[in-house]
Amino acid sequence: MYPFLTDVKASSPDEIAKNAARIKSLESKYDISFPDELKTYYTHYDGKKIKLCTFQVGNAEYEVSKIVPVGGDGLTFEKIVDNDREDGFISCEFYPLASNRGGDLYYWELGSKNIFLINVDDVEHPHYICQNISDFFELLSNCFR
Repeated sequence: MYPFLTDVKASSPDEIAKNAARIKSLESKYDISFPDELKTYYTHYDGKKIKLCTFQVGNAEYEVSKIVPVGGDGLTFEKIVDNDREDGFISCEFYPLASNRGGDLYYWELGSKNIFLINVDDVEHPHYICQNISDFFELLSNCFR
């Protein structure tokens, strides 16, 4: 289903239940609703490693090295959102989705569902990537077709 995963084995039933509970908790905490495709991905594949994906949008080349997890250690969805809100530089409509090897983050925008890349050294100028999570996953998948 996701050719960009290094391990396509879905989570165990216990992990799926934990992931679904985490998603519900995050939706409640931030008063948001995860896009359906992202919710499905997180429920079944949260924390799974991905292959390095490189793709072009217009004349620019981009890469994705990690999907931001909702659970686990390190920089999780919740930690990134809380840090972003505390710093006040990232729009409250933006929620983390993925990152590249340089630490730049891809975000989905709550209202429009558009995907943007925000470079760590230029947070004031987000780069539009695509219209939604499905299109983003398609960009990643196309790297391996």
